[in-house]
Parts: sequence; C-alpha cells; structure tokens
Amino acid sequence: MSAAGNNTTSVITRCMYMRPDEIIEAYIYSAVVFFTILNNSLLIMVMRRHWNNTNIIMCSMCLSCILFAVFFLLPRKILVGTLRCDPIYCAFISLLGQTFVIMMNLHLCIVSLDKYLAITAPLHYESIVKKKRVIIALAVVYILSIAASFLPLIWRPVFQDRSRSEMSTFCISIREIGWTTANTPQTAQIEEVYYFVFFISLFFIPLAIMLLTYGRIYAIARDHHIRSQPKTPTSGKNGSRRKSLVDSTFKNIKAARTLAIVVGTFFVFWMPYIIAFFIFRVRQNSEYTPSALIFIQVTVYIAYCYPVINPIIYGYFNSNIRKTAINMIRRYKRKESIYSSGSAYSIGRTE
Repeated sequence: MSAAGNNTTSVITRCMYMRPDEIIEAYIYSAVVFFTILNNSLLIMVMRRHWNNTNIIMCSMCLSCILFAVFFLLPRKILVGTLRCDPIYCAFISLLGQTFVIMMNLHLCIVSLDKYLAITAPLHYESIVKKKRVIIALAVVYILSIAASFLPLIWRPVFQDRSRSEMSTFCISIREIGWTTANTPQTAQIEEVYYFVFFISLFFIPLAIMLLTYGRIYAIARDHHIRSQPKTPTSGKNGSRRKSLVDSTFKNIKAARTLAIVVGTFFVFWMPYIIAFFIFRVRQNSEYTPSALIFIQVTVYIAYCYPVINPIIYGYFNSNIRKTAINMIRRYKRKESIYSSGSAYSIGRTE
C-alpha cells in the first residue's frame, strides 16, 4: 500500500475513534452545554418579568449563548464521529463558532450604547430608543454576524473534490495539526486580509466603542453627586422633576455598572482566545511548539465557559433580577412545602 493510501486510512481511523483525552473533553463540554442552556434559559425567564430595552438586548444575547452551545459546542465537541472528516460539516461548524462570538460582542456593544443614551440624554431617551428600533438593531446584529462569518465560503474550496487527508485538516484537533488547511498562496493571503478586517471591524472597533461609552459613563457617575446637589433648595414642580431625573440617572448608572462588569468578563474570557486565534489563523502553515498549542487550547476552554458564567454575573449584580430570582425560588419552595404537607395529610387519612 502506498504512503498516500496509508495516510488516508489513518485519517479515516482517526475520524471514527476518539482518544481517551477527547472522551474526557467531551464530558467536560457536555457539562458546559448543559449549564449554558440551563443558566441562560433561567435568566430569560426572570428578565421577562422586567421587560425593558436593556433586558430585551440581554435576552437576545442569552439566546445567542444557547445557540452557541446547541449549534456549535454540541456538534463540534460532543457529537463528532466521522463528521469531523466531512469538509462541508467542518467548514460550516468552524464558521458558526466565530458567528456566535461576534454576535455576543455586538450585543454588548448595543447594550452599552443603550445605557450611554439613557444617561447622557435622559429627557430624549424614550423618543430615540424605542422597542421597535431595538428589535431592528438586534436583527441587524444576527444578519451581519452570519453574513460576515460565512463570507469565506466564497473562496474556500469546501465543495471541491479533495483527498480525505486534506479534508480532515478542517476539524481534527489543534493539538495534532495546529489549524492547517490546504490553502493555496492566493487563498492564504485572502484569509489573512479577511481575518484582519473581520476582527478589527467586528471585534476591536465595538470594543473601542464600549470602552469610550463606559469611560464617559464613569465620568458622569463621578460627577453625579456634585451635579445632583442644587445650590439653593428647590420645591414644587421643578424640584420634583429634578429629583425624578436624578433618581433615573442614578438607576441607569447602577445598571451601566452591572453591564460594565458583564462586558469586562466577556473580554477577560474571550480576548486571549481572539488574539491567539487571529495570530494562528493568519499563520496557518507555520510550525508551532507543543507549548503554543497547549496555550491556545487553554484559551479555548476559558472562552467556551463564558456563556455559563455570563447569566450568573448579570443576575447577581442586577438587583431587580436577583430579587425576582430569589422570590421565584421562595415561591417554588413554598409550593413544594404545601404539596408535601398535603400529601402527608392524605396518607395519614388513608391509614
């Protein structure tokens, strides 16, 4: 048998069976998928009781986290098998991953702008930010994320007839081959330009916008108490209106602080992975040391755990969400207690 034939056979065998470390990894990602779906679903249920623009955006972001777990993590890390040697499957699944990352990032950018307008233009906020406009903005986020992420299908030879060994390079673990694909020099150059523009425009520019908005919000919060204290006592309609405006601004600043924590957590979890992905992706045909591949694998684990952590952080730091969740748990325990007491009473009567 030729060397090419042996290589093809080894690739097919590699696709059909999982190593012990891959089985352990599948169990870990199963837990990540389960808690991602559970935590984000519970947060959506709670936020529906406080239906405002911010929570609409955050509900949509929770939905994108659930989609990330179901349509990317589940098939990519758990339900693998021979599919990981299918070029069409592997090409689409890799693009889905970056779709959901950009989707989450743009959600955070929109919610940052929402809070910025609520604080800097409180009198005109309701006329500027309407629920219909928020929904349209979210629809644009979904469409833009999908369109930008799947653009490489135009030049990638996904549907061409290639050898099994070439096709396998799309999906087999980074620890073995380090993200190499069978690119020509022309397509490799296109990939470099694409990922540079992709991450600059859809990740780092939104990051800059968020930093600017929260920096401005921080400055407003710092001066809030000074500006909110009138030099002379006010009374009547003007005083009441001023107090209402101050209270509204104070609430928005508290909400912005919670969202700033959520945004900070997102970038702590995702930034190492994005930087490593960008560097490794544009240098696909380079040789990497085992320690470099281990580093990128660690960043993957950290990044993929973010959808589990996000609803916990948002629910904990948002007082309304936290109180609603506690009340729901108390009502559930009360119902359980009543049900248990009723069951015990019924059993006692039958005896």
